Amino acid sequence: MKYASVCSGIEAATVAWQQIEGWHPVWFSQYDPEHDYTSGLDFPSKLLLHHYPTVPNLGDMLQLHKQPVYANERFDVLVGGTPCQSFSLAGLREGLDTDNGNLALEYARILYTKKPRWFVWENV
Repeated sequence: MKYASVCSGIEAATVAWQQIEGWHPVWFSQYDPEHDYTSGLDFPSKLLLHHYPTVPNLGDMLQLHKQPVYANERFDVLVGGTPCQSFSLAGLREGLDTDNGNLALEYARILYTKKPRWFVWENV
């Protein structure tokens, strides 16, 4: 079973699924818009590289469509948890009026475009 991960963070899904025989990540998408990448990778990206050096981190999920790996790789499951702050009381319930809120629409676009058999969408 091949899966792809967006909003990967330190990749909880892979940690949880590593004991399932035959399940393999094909790519991650970890990106922190507030991190200065000119000074190096953000902490989650460093952790992904350390634990999963053969799995590419495609970075910003808004730019996935520009990545050959994204275009060419098929997967059975899309997993990820788009940020929930925009939809919560703490985030003033601005919803889709924020960049973070629009990541939910991007997740839906990936589902529509890539058509995996299943998806796991968590509310982080």
